[in-house]
Amino acid sequence: MEVGVKFRYSFQAVRGDPSASAGGIYIDDISLTETRCPNAVWTIKNFSKIMETADINTVMDSPRFYSPEGYGYGVRVMPLSSYADYTGNYMGLYFHLVSGETDAVMQWPAVNRQATLVVMDQDPDIKLRMSTARSLTTDMRKTPDGQLFWDNPSKVGTYDSSCSCYRSGSWGWRNFVKHFDLMRRNYLKNDDLIIFVNFEDITSLINTEVPIKPSV
Repeated sequence: MEVGVKFRYSFQAVRGDPSASAGGIYIDDISLTETRCPNAVWTIKNFSKIMETADINTVMDSPRFYSPEGYGYGVRVMPLSSYADYTGNYMGLYFHLVSGETDAVMQWPAVNRQATLVVMDQDPDIKLRMSTARSLTTDMRKTPDGQLFWDNPSKVGTYDSSCSCYRSGSWGWRNFVKHFDLMRRNYLKNDDLIIFVNFEDITSLINTEVPIKPSV
């Protein structure tokens, strides 16, 4: 590892049940990579047990996260989606907007933003990781009743008492990752499913696209 200046790195531990744990951290399988940190990280514990008891109506909504711009958003996991093929069942993963503290000053609808969802392969050898990632770009699509899909969740969403917030409709993939792969690889190391999420403005990229010249 070649570096020209001194640097530091830190470790952050997430405690389990505070009433049953005094804390503590064990460190193993460390790898350092030069990459951007995700906007949000959601860790779902005991995920294999969740898959065992889930049916196609089971959904799990993440806490509210905030993008660098200030948009609130979340992700929805369907441990057992309605999609299956010859390899077996799949997990579904979806993105949605969530009402937040800065909604009054945000631009609505929230279009030309890219949401990237990653289910992390936790293989200790970073060269062997095969994380699953997909992206979507918000646009001017409408709901069946004619409202803009990516409009202010307080206007087009449904109230969720667990967060005292409104969640918009979810958009994503019912075939995000196979159950076969979840169990075969290291997606569920220590039975934790780790999801990275980014939600970023790509307006500048769209505005700087080079036009394609017609062929002669």
